[in-house]
Amino acid sequence: MKNIELSACEEMIMTIIWNNEAELDLAAVMAQTNERYHTAWKPQTVSTFLARAKKKGFLASYQKGRYSYYQPLVSKEEYRKMKLLALLTQFYDNDREAMKKDIMA
Repeated sequence: MKNIELSACEEMIMTIIWNNEAELDLAAVMAQTNERYHTAWKPQTVSTFLARAKKKGFLASYQKGRYSYYQPLVSKEEYRKMKLLALLTQFYDNDREAMKKDIMA
């Protein structure tokens, strides 16, 4: 996977999708995001974040009737590892022991 990062809002959307076993449609993603994160996002806002995550290769979608359903292409674990590796490179010059020391402190 390329080192592509999600914005904070895209991460919120992806967390909702990762935490559900079933594939979700726009309305379900919006409702769960608004409830969990105390946002008041409208369908267009959520749709924009879904489209951006999809363009970055994190999501796939398929049509079923009038609705699009979203499924992750990158697992939460894969993304977490990618973020940790970015931190390791950016802040620790690949010194795993220094990073581990800070995490355990």
